[in-house]
Amino acid sequence: MSVTWKVMGLVLMTVAAAGAARHAAAEEALHTRDVTVTSDRGVRYEGNVAAIDVREVGTPAVEVSLWAEGPGGAWSAGFGLSAEALLSGAGTVRLGLLPLGPSVGNLAVGPSDDPVLVESGSLSFTLTAATRGIEGRATTSPGDGSASFQGGYVLRCWVRPESLGLPANGEVEPGMVLLVPDERGASEFCRHFAELR
Repeated sequence: MSVTWKVMGLVLMTVAAAGAARHAAAEEALHTRDVTVTSDRGVRYEGNVAAIDVREVGTPAVEVSLWAEGPGGAWSAGFGLSAEALLSGAGTVRLGLLPLGPSVGNLAVGPSDDPVLVESGSLSFTLTAATRGIEGRATTSPGDGSASFQGGYVLRCWVRPESLGLPANGEVEPGMVLLVPDERGASEFCRHFAELR
């Protein structure tokens, strides 16, 4: 059994039933731990644990996603980081109407079916590896997206199959790169992030 996702020019794929089972466990963790977002206007949003995806190839190398729902809508943020910024455990990213990149992200707030991207702002975060916790603050203009957040995170590390001694089996569209999850941190690349797992 294999599961495939396409994300920004990369094909993320589990290559065996055991890998799919471990990935399913990580996905379940995404839906059982929570993130709480409290807007400056007092609206409370609740959602899944933050997802941190680290990739052996691609720019940005790290993407962080937060998503929560509350009365009348949703609050979501996605931002890119360099591996070095992730390993530092804290940072600030610029928010705007820009593609994700290192230290650049987007934040949307509003009705779940039609959220509005904020035009500008910043988001600061801190990771606590011992508890797999994330907390931070977003300040936006206009201020609808300004909020503090806290909760858990799950870190998923994706590598080329050959980094795990696996054959690169599976068709990949031209311009796409096949990546598989390294749940155990067995690859040289993913061992760099062992402290955060």
